[in-house]
Amino acid sequence: MFSFDKIVKLNNNIYKKNKMEKYRLKNGIIVIFEKNSSKSVAVEVVFKVGSNDENRKVSGVSHFLEHMLFEGTKNRKDSRTIANVIEKFGADALRISLVLATPDGQDPWISKNTFESGRNFVNKLHQVSRFVFMHIGDKKPVTDKINENDLVIFDRWILSRLEDTIEAVDKSLSEYRLSTASKTLYNFVWNDYCSWYIELIKPDQSKEKIREGSLNVASYVLDKILRLLHPFMPFVTENIFLEMAEMKGEDGSQTLNYGPWPKTKGKFTDKKLEESLEQIQAVVNAVRSARAELNVPPGKKSDLYIRVKDESFGKLLEDHIQYFRSLAKVINLHVGVKLNRPPVSASAVISGAEIFIPLAGLIDIELEKKRLEKELDNLKTQLVRVSKKLANADFLANAPDDVVEREKAKKEDYQERTEKLNKNLEQIMGW
Repeated sequence: MFSFDKIVKLNNNIYKKNKMEKYRLKNGIIVIFEKNSSKSVAVEVVFKVGSNDENRKVSGVSHFLEHMLFEGTKNRKDSRTIANVIEKFGADALRISLVLATPDGQDPWISKNTFESGRNFVNKLHQVSRFVFMHIGDKKPVTDKINENDLVIFDRWILSRLEDTIEAVDKSLSEYRLSTASKTLYNFVWNDYCSWYIELIKPDQSKEKIREGSLNVASYVLDKILRLLHPFMPFVTENIFLEMAEMKGEDGSQTLNYGPWPKTKGKFTDKKLEESLEQIQAVVNAVRSARAELNVPPGKKSDLYIRVKDESFGKLLEDHIQYFRSLAKVINLHVGVKLNRPPVSASAVISGAEIFIPLAGLIDIELEKKRLEKELDNLKTQLVRVSKKLANADFLANAPDDVVEREKAKKEDYQERTEKLNKNLEQIMGW
């Protein structure tokens, strides 16, 4: 198991001979910075702290934080609030934000907005834990073994992704690439587990129950997530872990700090299955994007037509429509190799398939047509204005380079938006 204590020891040896000192801040964060540096430049922030570490009051720490957090940002008026960063965002949010924002082997460029991502991630972990615990109810969470005979395709997929993640995190930590490890975990937790797996197993109606086999997998994976995230976010992961232990009827004497690190034997790794799920995800994403571009109300459902190049892709979608029906807002799924496009429909193209969404009943065609035409007229006016400015030789000769580049970016943006709106107009007109 990888231990942050090893990093602390290694850094102590390095920094001792380079005249660098280690200071402990509030909430157990250790900061290492160069003692004689006029800029008080950040050298490292170490997260794992022993309970017997001596608290030291250091006058230079606040200046150190101010420099670290606002280096590379233009607005320094908010520097007076740096002392409240931990109080505002929380210690775990600060930890994970710093690691995520610091590329391996490079200096961080951080503003206060950086910590919002960490805070949102901590909140996301809290929310998904509450969701899983709510559906477990009075039952005991499954954290050790799962019934392999009670798994559907999405259960096997998240277990395969979990094993990939454990392997990738182990490799990154063994090479001391902490930022890479944290980003791997962030993507797995936020995207694979929360945005996809939980949404896929979530019942359509709030009073319905999650399939027991999937709920067991959800709690099993959550347990491994807490262990993997613990070195980066010790407080929130320990809190959720102890709550899970209480639900299991344990006395709470076990802690994540001394618990086993997740291991992988490749038992559930299935790259072919992951590729199949990527195809389903591509369909759902394409449908969502098409609906969003046409301002389709989120609650409205419709039929979905998919013209596939390969019959096996069509069978995959037909066999698993019950799992992504809610995500794509599908009433009836129509799949075929020679499928005809329905009239007045939005379309999208993905690898191996064309997707069509009938718009009748989803939006007011005439109202949407007027809205698009009005927006196109406005864009046309803006495009003419910026084109004239860029065609002006005096403007190009006298304006600062950044101003010229900004105007060029505007023109490109107007052109792209005009192209998209014209495509949407053609779709709703049935052209």
